[in-house]
Amino acid sequence: MRKRNNLIQIWLSDDELEKLSTQAAKCGLSRAAFLRQLICGFQPKELPPPDFYPMMRQLYYCGNNLNQIARKAHALNVIDTQRYEESEEMYLSALEVYQRLTAVNPQVYEPYLVRACNNLSFLFLAQGNFEEAERYAREGSKYDSTHHTVYTNLAASLLFQGRYAEAEEIYLRYKEELKEDFLSDFEDFYRRGIIPPEREDDVERIKKLLSK
Repeated sequence: MRKRNNLIQIWLSDDELEKLSTQAAKCGLSRAAFLRQLICGFQPKELPPPDFYPMMRQLYYCGNNLNQIARKAHALNVIDTQRYEESEEMYLSALEVYQRLTAVNPQVYEPYLVRACNNLSFLFLAQGNFEEAERYAREGSKYDSTHHTVYTNLAASLLFQGRYAEAEEIYLRYKEELKEDFLSDFEDFYRRGIIPPEREDDVERIKKLLSK
């Protein structure tokens, strides 16, 4: 039995009809279904592009890669350079896709873009490439300055470059919110041998600052 027995006809201009058709198509809906969702108080969401799900699978694989690299580095004190380079390529590819998606729909894809920047920043930290780590941390904060975890990588990248004052300012600014993350990162950096020997005194100064 038909549930909808009331037919309503409305007149639209060519421009209004084109906008309705375009928005409905982006959501994978008919025009009628699109309008019914709006009437019920729902905001229809655009379908992800065809390359979104393959990219998510790629990032999942990349995350597993990084976890395995970290466990191996911790157990054997050996960095698997080839797999780091593999992961770097994956994240750079992901970043390109997310930049393109964010330009179209920032509300949906910006968090993924910030996460990709943050992961790349950490990846470069682990490789000892502190300039690139800084670059991608700043890139992430540019897209969303409220994603504060990106500042853990930014502060470390500055500290390890010998830019103590800049790093200290970030550590102090986010001390209350990110203190445990900062301290945990230092322990992780020590285990992985990331901290340059000439910066170890600076790290201890920051740790004391955070512990006050």
